[in-house]
Amino acid sequence: VQLFEAYPARYSADVKRRHRWIRGDWQLLPWLLPWSRTGLQGQAQSGLSALSRWKIVDNLRRSLEPAALLSALLWGWLASASPLLWTLALL
Repeated sequence: VQLFEAYPARYSADVKRRHRWIRGDWQLLPWLLPWSRTGLQGQAQSGLSALSRWKIVDNLRRSLEPAALLSALLWGWLASASPLLWTLALL
């Protein structure tokens, strides 16, 4: 099955989609632990490979990038001695 999703026509639709994807990425955070719940049986060792764990960590990192960039820009504009150079460095 191949699924092709078009770019959203409205900005609000794009924001809702990104929020849904990021929320889904953060729901996978417990899978990074070396064990996972198995329901009534308790806990078992997680079956994820190192590559799968890295993909989850990379998705979480990418979800934090916009907030980190905005924080760095605000710090540069409000607390830096040369805001123009700070802005150019971040861009």
